[in-house]
Amino acid sequence: MLNPICPDANGDIKKMPDDEKRHWVRMINGRLMAAWDLKDYKAIARHMGLNDKAPTNWIQKFTIPWNAIYACHSQTGRSIEWILHGHDVTFTASDRTIEKMKQSAATLIQSSKEMQMLSFKDDSLEALFIDGLVNNFLNVVGKEQN
Repeated sequence: MLNPICPDANGDIKKMPDDEKRHWVRMINGRLMAAWDLKDYKAIARHMGLNDKAPTNWIQKFTIPWNAIYACHSQTGRSIEWILHGHDVTFTASDRTIEKMKQSAATLIQSSKEMQMLSFKDDSLEALFIDGLVNNFLNVVGKEQN
């Protein structure tokens, strides 16, 4: 069974050697400590309200600590991708793509105005709203403009 979160063995966790599995969980624990600014594994456990040995057990038993990963993501804003693998996924948008996004937003706004869901006192406010929508979206997805 292929698993997209698995860093090695072509996505098949079962084919990963045990030492690689343990190393992966050690790295996850390290990123949890970094994100939460904690000093050691016991601090992760205390932060999560778990037994002090829980993070060490995750390594020994190769258990991916999904509850800690999700809690860290929720509390710090760090991406799940970063916690699992140490890198973030970046959305890249060309100027042409951004322009198309703005055109789509304008169409959506026009439809909303026709249905009397939105109203603007002048066109400059509408243009500002469109730019804001697109920029907020790009900020949320971590856009890199090329």
